[in-house]
Amino acid sequence: MPMAMTQDRPVVIVGGGLAGSLAALCLAERRPDLPVLLLEAGQSFGGNHTWSFFDSDVPQAARALIEALQPVRWPRHRVHFPRREREFSVPYSAITASALDALVRQRLPANRWRLGAAVTGIEPDRVELATGETIAARGVIDARGPDGAMPGLELGWQKFVGIEFAAKAAEPDCATVMDARVPQLDGYRFVYVLPLSADRVLVEDTYYSDSADLDVAAVAVRVRSLAAERGLSGPELRMETGVLPILIGGDPERFWPPDDPIPRLGLRGGFFHATT
Repeated sequence: MPMAMTQDRPVVIVGGGLAGSLAALCLAERRPDLPVLLLEAGQSFGGNHTWSFFDSDVPQAARALIEALQPVRWPRHRVHFPRREREFSVPYSAITASALDALVRQRLPANRWRLGAAVTGIEPDRVELATGETIAARGVIDARGPDGAMPGLELGWQKFVGIEFAAKAAEPDCATVMDARVPQLDGYRFVYVLPLSADRVLVEDTYYSDSADLDVAAVAVRVRSLAAERGLSGPELRMETGVLPILIGGDPERFWPPDDPIPRLGLRGGFFHATT
């Protein structure tokens, strides 16, 4: 195939979650000469999630991009256990899916992203959509997240349901990243409380499990009860859920064999913290 024809094709990133969206934004910034196309099956980028981090989690080269996502930042954070508690004067931050969605739409030209683009097949040089359309590519990156089991990896699961309430935050400048003063169900369980503003609070019930099954309705009842106990009840603004892998063991080469022709990002590529 003539080189000019190949160069006209985009690098297609399949999956507009955190990893895929950040990769598309970085490529657009650092290689403006390289056409990129970001495909997402849903109707927004980033889904419905909140991503939290310490400053030390973000490498220097990525900080300008993270700051563009306008993270909520708390100058201190706290942990609670049944007989211990501690407050740290260490900043903690969070970014929302809505901020990621807005930045993708702002920084990528409209012809460089597509929503509602469900993908049914991937090859190194093309992508097949559920509509029957084929998109020719100079390269394809798979960032769709895991599709069922992750072969070669022995996993546990961190599961959560969070509800954002319109409620007054008692301490808007302090995040509670772990409150384990709750009954322990299934595996280790704790509560996560993030005051996103003076009048918006995210309350999340998180627990570890051997199973990836999540009863959203049952856990949501627990979240509402926890919010009421802490004086945080109010109109519900949104709900988020998650089932995240925890690496226990396995053979990474079986998960991603050396001859795999398609690069992967995010959970699809096994790029996740072993315990969180």
